[in-house]
Amino acid sequence: MVALHSDFAVDRNTVCDTIVCVFVSGHHSIPEEEQMKDSAGTYQELMEEISSLRERIRELERSEGVRNGAEGSLRKDVALQGTAPGNEWSVSGARDGAGRKGAVESLQWKTALLEAQMNTSIDGILVIDENQKRLIINQRILEMWDVPRHILDDENDEALLQYVVGLVRYPEQFLGKVNYLYDHPHETSRDEIEFKNGMVLDRYSAPVLGEDGYHYGRIWTFRDITERRRTEGALRESERKFRDLAEKSVVGIYVLQQDGTVRYVNARCAQVFGYTVEEAIDRLNVCDVIFSEDLPLVGSSIGKRMSGELPSHHYEFRIITKGGDIRHVEVYSSFTVYEGEPAIIGTLLDISERKSAENALSASEERFRTFFNLPIVGFSITGADSRWIHFNDRLCEMLGYARNELEKTTWMGITPPEDLEKERPLFEDVARGTRDIAGIEKRYVRKDGSLVDVFVSTQVVRNPDATIAYFASIIQDITAQKRAEEEIIREREKLRTLSDNAPFGMVLIDNDGRFTYVNAKFTELFGYDLSDIQDGRTWFRKAYPEAEYRHTVISTWVEDFKDAGQVERTPRVFTVACRDGIKKIIEFIPSRLASGDYLMTCENITELRKLESQLRQAQKMESIGTLAGGIAHDFNNILTTLIGYASLIQAKLDSDSPLRSYVDQVLLASRKGADLTRSLLTFSRQQPVTLLPMDVNDAIRTTQPLLKRLLTEDIDLQTSLTGDDTVVMADKSQMDQILFNLVTNARDAMPEGGTLTVETDIADMDGWFIEAHGFGEHGRYVLINVSDTGEGMDEATREKIFDPFFTTKETGKGTGLGLATVYGIIKQHNGYITVYSEPGHGTAFHIYLPAAITKIDEESDTEVPVGGKETILIAEDDEGVRRIMREALEAYGYRSIEAVDGEDAIDKFKLHRDIDLVILDSVMPGKNGREAFEAILRIDPHVRALFTSGYTRDVVLDKGIKDKEFDFIAKPLLLGKFLQKVREILNR
Repeated sequence: MVALHSDFAVDRNTVCDTIVCVFVSGHHSIPEEEQMKDSAGTYQELMEEISSLRERIRELERSEGVRNGAEGSLRKDVALQGTAPGNEWSVSGARDGAGRKGAVESLQWKTALLEAQMNTSIDGILVIDENQKRLIINQRILEMWDVPRHILDDENDEALLQYVVGLVRYPEQFLGKVNYLYDHPHETSRDEIEFKNGMVLDRYSAPVLGEDGYHYGRIWTFRDITERRRTEGALRESERKFRDLAEKSVVGIYVLQQDGTVRYVNARCAQVFGYTVEEAIDRLNVCDVIFSEDLPLVGSSIGKRMSGELPSHHYEFRIITKGGDIRHVEVYSSFTVYEGEPAIIGTLLDISERKSAENALSASEERFRTFFNLPIVGFSITGADSRWIHFNDRLCEMLGYARNELEKTTWMGITPPEDLEKERPLFEDVARGTRDIAGIEKRYVRKDGSLVDVFVSTQVVRNPDATIAYFASIIQDITAQKRAEEEIIREREKLRTLSDNAPFGMVLIDNDGRFTYVNAKFTELFGYDLSDIQDGRTWFRKAYPEAEYRHTVISTWVEDFKDAGQVERTPRVFTVACRDGIKKIIEFIPSRLASGDYLMTCENITELRKLESQLRQAQKMESIGTLAGGIAHDFNNILTTLIGYASLIQAKLDSDSPLRSYVDQVLLASRKGADLTRSLLTFSRQQPVTLLPMDVNDAIRTTQPLLKRLLTEDIDLQTSLTGDDTVVMADKSQMDQILFNLVTNARDAMPEGGTLTVETDIADMDGWFIEAHGFGEHGRYVLINVSDTGEGMDEATREKIFDPFFTTKETGKGTGLGLATVYGIIKQHNGYITVYSEPGHGTAFHIYLPAAITKIDEESDTEVPVGGKETILIAEDDEGVRRIMREALEAYGYRSIEAVDGEDAIDKFKLHRDIDLVILDSVMPGKNGREAFEAILRIDPHVRALFTSGYTRDVVLDKGIKDKEFDFIAKPLLLGKFLQKVREILNR
């Protein structure tokens, strides 16, 4: 229904213009829906019709002679009256002409049509005049606002306004907007109004203006958008939920446009790529992250989906992350339209860990297959019915069956019946579920009827309902082992019978140092039975009560046990304190049995007085040897002169000279004399011939990788090696043994980890050092320090650590021979070892080994003399030797300078700086050869030297010449070898 205020009167043109403006302006201001567009078209047609009708009325007025202002006359004479209740329209005027009547009727018809349009509009429409009085209000507003009749009939528009204010949620804002538009009549406005009942209206307001810009009033339109707002809210909530789901998803989600550009990724997808979301969207191309070898696969897939050939695709490929890592991904993708453009949408799952697990599983299966087919032991899988399900070739070989033959048997069927009875309780336990693992010795009947002894280790695999699924077994052929064990038992019985009746004492010692057997003769000799001496430590303390002597015995025992069975067994003689206090001289012989145990035999030789005679004789021989060495030295000088001059004469004689035979006889006799002196020098030697020069620093560097393997990962191995010369005369294998034993002890002392330090240094033992430390002999020593940060030891433990078989480890974890071995080796090398330790402060071992003084080159058998023109300084205290060396050298072109002793040699070297070689006698008055050479070396660090001596190499070492570090030639000098040695050194 359309209601017009009764007092509102305008001329025909104004009414038509107003109505047209109301509907054209009002309905064209909300072009959002198709219905509004349709209404706008209808209103435009009405506007055109009314304009045409208005023009027709003007023509009629002109034809009747109305000239006094056409529009003004019409505005006075035409009144449009209507009442809201009756919806009645009338037009009156001064003239009732037929044309005017027809025009008015036409206008009334058009107006009625417009009224119908207004009342059927989906929008509420309110038109007010320039005085803010209600002109038109349509039926839709009355329905939306539910306006009571008495308010609608009230000519005071304030009642309607206050009624609406009571309906809205925010009345102040509502009134503020109305008043603002009344105060600004030419402005348009659009906003939304929320009502208390939840309704939301889209409010639009625009001024109604005439063609001349005159303000006739204002039109208001109201559209109910409540449902649209609810739908939009639901849509936003749905979008929010979807976005939350996408952004929080553990699966990557992405959208790609046709060229591969990333249009959207969620956080998980960006994380897999290694980028942030901002770095990826519209900046990253999928080609940037695809592994190069997989690009063709991905490109083909995208192309097929874009073309429609493949709507969706599920496949796997590799990507390269921003950080360069290669990852495996699984993708589900399909075609879509994103923001109006064709695109690919997909989900991406990082399956790198799954791929790794699959690869690991494949490798594990391959390892299992390899292990299963090893030809070492038999493997089998058998069912609960004892049938063979799977087995390897070794089992077929063990049982003598072909594979197809064994498949037709059962393990019960090839087990002797008497053995099945013995094994029945075990199988009953397995069937009841009380055990799943079993290991038994049993027998199988081979195809040829023979028996094979086997050891079977079986694991039961059960179904979810605890029933037996199958048995997995490892089957080892122990036939030879069983035969060997039986043979050992028989042999052991024989040996026990022999040992019990042996005429000498016997003791059996296991690897842990426990005495496991003593025979009757042993108890007869010493008075101790097995209960008195249960281990080596107890034996040593009882048999050798004196600590120093005990340590000597211990070191010997350690060496003997180490070498037992490897070298010729050497009898050892010690004085033993028996249980009754009597001391006996006993000869011990160690042996190592095949079982790994040690057998020590002992025989009483106290009554053999020859031992004392042999000892006195040995002392005499030692004195004789010393005397012989001195005599040989002087005699070698004489022989050198004799051989030298005879050789010069021989060289100057013609081969047919009658004097040549005499010279040959002189040389022959001289060489026999040289052989005799050489024998005397060999007799007087004191040092072992097996010791060789060894650089301790090099030995530590060489063994360092092996030492690290002995340590656990939480122990740090550090080395600090001196820059000084650390050459010693030693057996390298024994030095390695010292390091291995000390490092192993240190590792066991640091169960929680720590630091192990190996250091080297040089120590000079002088009187002060010996007095301060209580041990040592004067000289230069190489010092090896091995220290740890472990648990440390108390004083009682320190006193016993070098005792054989003494150990602080648990039973079965140590022999107690490690440090005793170290002690014995160091004593054999004329060295010393000390230990410092406190509980909680670690342990430090200090090892002192005599430093080597010289190097000795092997003598050359080449006797071809070769000359030269170099200058050679000869330092020799024996005039005859010095002269023959000078004449021999000059005879072969050399220039020589003589020095009578070490001091003279230094002075001559200072005067003659063009000397190419210095020949030094090792033993000279004043400064000896070593001292003279050291002084010369300070003058010229590159000088070459040749040492000579009438003593052996070992004696020369005692004079401070480091073995094999410098060249040496022994007296008596043979002319050819001497000249060859000189030439060899000069040619270097």
